[in-house]
Amino acid sequence: MGARVVDVEGFYEGLVGCGYGYGVAFRGLRGAWRGVGGELFAEVVLPEELCGDAGRFGVHPALFDAALQVSLLDEQERGGGGGLPRLVFAFRGVRLLASGATSLRVCVSGGDGDGGAV
Repeated sequence: MGARVVDVEGFYEGLVGCGYGYGVAFRGLRGAWRGVGGELFAEVVLPEELCGDAGRFGVHPALFDAALQVSLLDEQERGGGGGLPRLVFAFRGVRLLASGATSLRVCVSGGDGDGGAV
């Protein structure tokens, strides 16, 4: 309620300009919405040709990567980064509640500074 649609058209092309070229399997971001509290909600999907492998992983690597890309979109949307996007390299408090997913709904919040939540 009250969320506005975030345009994801050209997201991957914009990353190529920063030196990050994502192949087809890793282009899973399908839609995003900015919440009234500043958080970013998104839907990411595993490409159909990889869905048969989803059960082999807690979270398929391509789907997990697409979920983390939402933080790049958040940074891009906020006008941050000053050029190169910041990539996630450390995790705390991670829990796996189910496995074999072919799509995820993601929420990114607290993207200011060096930390945030996905």
